[in-house]
Amino acid sequence: MDEVVRELFRANDRHVTTRQDTLGGLQEGQRPELLTVSCGDSRVLQDGMWDDRPPGHIFTHSNIGNRVRQQTERGKVIAGDVLYPLVHTGTETVLVVGHTGCGAVTAAYRSLTEGIEDRPGIEHCVRLIEDDLSAALDSLPRISLTTRR
Repeated sequence: MDEVVRELFRANDRHVTTRQDTLGGLQEGQRPELLTVSCGDSRVLQDGMWDDRPPGHIFTHSNIGNRVRQQTERGKVIAGDVLYPLVHTGTETVLVVGHTGCGAVTAAYRSLTEGIEDRPGIEHCVRLIEDDLSAALDSLPRISLTTRR
């Protein structure tokens, strides 16, 4: 087994040991105060971002590009991953956590402006961002960039 995986298991053992009382109390259900929607980017660490909140306080959702919509046979809808805590756990507050240098947003921009293609699963995620990004770009004032000498 890879050393990285072994260390993750050891860290999880420590987590369970130190939070045993809290985790046991959550077996009957959860009532998180907050839903966070974050980018799945490895540079965005939700677990440490909120002063190491204990389990049960934050329902976390992450994906590339902070997407909250998904494509279904009925068209675009709010993703079930986002709706679930709002509908079934009583969570009332949603916080979308963005970051600079998002690869998914950059890929969507490049797809819109340069027609760049990617693997089907990635393209699907990027296309879900494109409509919103396109509308945002259309709303920006048009400016002319000139070179000064």
